[in-house]
Amino acid sequence: MNLYKILLALFFSVAIPMLLPAQEVNTLVTGKINGSLAKYIELQINKKYLSDEVDLYKTQVSPEGEFAFWVEVNEPQIAKLIFARNETVIYLEPNDTLNIMSEANSFQYSMRFSGPGGDNNTCFHEYLKNNPPILNAWQMVQYQKGIFWFANEQKIDAQMQSQKQEAFSMMVGQKKNQAISKLMNFQNRDNVKLSSAFINYLETEIFYDWAYHMLLYGSVYNHMHQIDEASFFAFLDDVPLQDRSIGSYWYRNFLLGYINYKSMQGQAEGDEYVNQYQLAEEILQNKARSFVQAHLLYKGFYANRADAILPYYIKYLETNPYPIFDEKVAGAYEKAMRYAVGSPAPDFSISDIQDESISLLDYQGKVVLLNFWASWCRPCMRKMNQMKPIQQDLEAENIVFLNISLDRNPSEWKRSIEINDFQGIHLLADGAMNSEVSSLYEVRALPQYFIIDKRGNFAEKPRTKTLDDLKLTLQYLNKRK
Repeated sequence: MNLYKILLALFFSVAIPMLLPAQEVNTLVTGKINGSLAKYIELQINKKYLSDEVDLYKTQVSPEGEFAFWVEVNEPQIAKLIFARNETVIYLEPNDTLNIMSEANSFQYSMRFSGPGGDNNTCFHEYLKNNPPILNAWQMVQYQKGIFWFANEQKIDAQMQSQKQEAFSMMVGQKKNQAISKLMNFQNRDNVKLSSAFINYLETEIFYDWAYHMLLYGSVYNHMHQIDEASFFAFLDDVPLQDRSIGSYWYRNFLLGYINYKSMQGQAEGDEYVNQYQLAEEILQNKARSFVQAHLLYKGFYANRADAILPYYIKYLETNPYPIFDEKVAGAYEKAMRYAVGSPAPDFSISDIQDESISLLDYQGKVVLLNFWASWCRPCMRKMNQMKPIQQDLEAENIVFLNISLDRNPSEWKRSIEINDFQGIHLLADGAMNSEVSSLYEVRALPQYFIIDKRGNFAEKPRTKTLDDLKLTLQYLNKRK
């Protein structure tokens, strides 16, 4: 049996995924650490730009130093690998396979890569020698302009403070050109095969590292260095905005900084989040637009601008062509719309799927998960499907799943329940989003859910989105008298 098969067998026997919601795993990372004494190794995939979550995976390291991860990767991006007290990053893309060999006493410096993702990571780690990643965000210096916070590495920030416009522009331009040249030289090596996704990712990182820092310099240090803004910001005319690798940290931050810059130039009246959302609609396309608009909705909810941005949130969920961004804004909406814990939940009376009248008071003395949804709401459907693994067990413990649909079409509502085999009690609100029950609970967009305790009061929702935390919260409430 070869090493690859051994590691594959090892994975299926010892891998311990720490992230609990249902996932579509698609990428395999295996490896061996010579001289290892540590029992575990951890992989972190930062998906805050997609779902406001960091996927955590932890697996055992065998006595021979072998380990394996089977993980979900949505976009070509980097992941953080943590072994003992050592941290490093690797590059992963969907449907990837990567094997890592390393020495325990020099973990991040002795890495050798093989497998389909091997050349990608060898090239990437050569790039990191001159462009080390910032693994600790607290080491960054931050500056606020408008509603955007520029984050800057301390070393580069010191250079910005000391260098005039021409010197700084030349320095970052040379850095960009040297990195591109090294990538091209690596591509031309014999027996090297880089994936097209990786080439696009690294070219994007290199180019928008330059563009972001140019934008930061001109925005933050314009007065210190008496920058001629008209000539300096002309570089933006040559920066493409669309269809780059959205997994690139620098590309995402440039897009957000650029939209903020353009908004401040226009000095439009009204809510800043709405202005930038509309600006993104005008000048961005495809994933770039969906990402920026999702981020602005997310930030707007946390800035207590729900009244201003809610119509755009509803439109976003109905029209966004990239569902991977839905979860982030839906989660922010749910948190912004929470009711006060301990206050009475309003009663209602609605017909169920058998046309029988159901009221909330019917379940006094039971814990109720009250779920507002609709068949047209993709995050709603995803959440209800993800909940299936825990729902049967919780219903056996006498916990009630009360689902109120805000569908306009009763036949679509019934068809969706049947096709997806959704369990629990199903009610259809007369009037959909304008129904009496949606007004009682101030449900102005979907998805939205509430937990109601045995006394009929609103209970605190779990702090995380994991199914395990939701299950523990419901079980804890169910045990209380």
